[in-house]
Amino acid sequence: MASIKRLVKLNGGSGTRDADPAKIKLFGALKLVVILGIGIMLMMILTTRACDLIDSQSRFGIASGVVLLSLAFGILAALVLKGIQLSIKTMKRLGMMAIAVVILAAVNGCKYVPPGYVGIKVDLYGPQRGVQDLPIVTGRILYNPWTEQIYEFPTFMQYNIWTVSPNEGRGLDESLTFVTKDRIQVNVDVSVAYQFMPDKVAQLFIIFRQPPEVIADTYIRSRVRDAFTRDGATLNAMDVLGAGISQLDADVKKTVDAEMAPLGIRFDYISIINKPRIPPQIQEAIEQALEATQRAQTAQNQVAVAEAEARQKVAVAQGNANALRTEAQGRADALLMEKEAEAKANQLIAASMTPQLIQYMAIQRWKGEVPTWQTAGGQASIPFVSMQPPTR
Repeated sequence: MASIKRLVKLNGGSGTRDADPAKIKLFGALKLVVILGIGIMLMMILTTRACDLIDSQSRFGIASGVVLLSLAFGILAALVLKGIQLSIKTMKRLGMMAIAVVILAAVNGCKYVPPGYVGIKVDLYGPQRGVQDLPIVTGRILYNPWTEQIYEFPTFMQYNIWTVSPNEGRGLDESLTFVTKDRIQVNVDVSVAYQFMPDKVAQLFIIFRQPPEVIADTYIRSRVRDAFTRDGATLNAMDVLGAGISQLDADVKKTVDAEMAPLGIRFDYISIINKPRIPPQIQEAIEQALEATQRAQTAQNQVAVAEAEARQKVAVAQGNANALRTEAQGRADALLMEKEAEAKANQLIAASMTPQLIQYMAIQRWKGEVPTWQTAGGQASIPFVSMQPPTR
């Protein structure tokens, strides 16, 4: 009744007989909404600050956050229990609605960031709205879903394939095209592996304001394509189709690293997969040139083989001749040595043949027969041993 009387006074009335009960209820409901709105805004501010303090991972911050969170729920409880002077039925309904809102906010204000990810807490309202300074570590975190939002960024290795094949990547033609030094258009399939640096994830979100998938499909792909355009223009098509493809991969990775490492994106590799594609008529001309080069190389190899075989035969003949010459020289040297030894032996024998030695040898060989010798006048027997009379 007190509420009714106050409403009548505000309307300039002098009694309660002119008061409309429906208007009275509407006024009470509006009053409740205003009070609840102010209380909820105050609770949102306190809850946001409390969640930030609890996530600070310091004892003082956690304690302060718990105190502020308790204060926020106390304000809401006071509003529900004492803020209005309506009927018990209306109060129960609105009170249950407020409690449901609080429970829903509490459930949605807890988020789990799995291992391999970092969470970015973004303020949606207020003068400090934007990305907070430090990324949130993995695990379960608290935040105010009314004023804050959490974005997850992967910090493990990411892989992307941009190919013309419908069976790889996203099933679209995402291949890259560039022009070589000799003005030939080359189309390639590219595979990349990259990683978001955890300490620079907040900076990445400030720059792009996009989820990691969108960053990969737009900015990263654009930077890789531009690098192929610049570095591919320094090589001829024959180099790209041959051994120069590995050098092109290395040059592109170096270019992209220089641009994106300061932003917080590190590349493990950038590689052309499958065979590069060029226009069919140019492909045919290159294949003919390669075939002619291969034939010339084959002929040159055959000439080299023939020359090597001829040199081998000459070397074998020279070796055989040298062997025969050496063998003949050896035999001659051996024969000479033999004759020289024989002559030397004869000289030694001749030098040692004295008459006494010869007579001694004859006696040793004599068998009792009187030796004879032939004279010019006929045969006469003379003693073989000269008998000298003894000297006196």
